[in-house]
Amino acid sequence: MFRREKLHFFTCVASILCNSAVWLVVVNGNDEECSETCGNDFRFRCLPYHCEQDDDKISIDEAWIICRDEIDDALGPLAEVCTPGCGDTSLMTIPFECSCDNIDQC
Repeated sequence: MFRREKLHFFTCVASILCNSAVWLVVVNGNDEECSETCGNDFRFRCLPYHCEQDDDKISIDEAWIICRDEIDDALGPLAEVCTPGCGDTSLMTIPFECSCDNIDQC
C-alpha cells in the first residue's frame, strides 16, 4: 500500500508556522487499508477536533499529520479503531482546496 507523507523542509521556530512542504508517496509497510471506521473517525472526528483546538489556527496539513501520527503511533482515540501503519482510505485523503476553515464543507 502506498501512503502520502508530508515532509517539512524548514524548521519551525517558536510561533512561526512553516507551510513549506512537499507531498511524497512512500511505501507503507502494511498492505492493509485502514478500516471504514478508522477513515470515518479520522475525517469526521480527528481532523475537525484538531482544527478547532489551537487558538493560533493550525493548517489542515498539520491537523492531518497529527491524526496520521495518532494512527501510526497507536496513541489517542484513533488507536482504538485503527491499525498502526494502515493505508489511507479515500476519506483520509483531503482535497487541496480544503482548509481548517472549511473542513465541514469538504
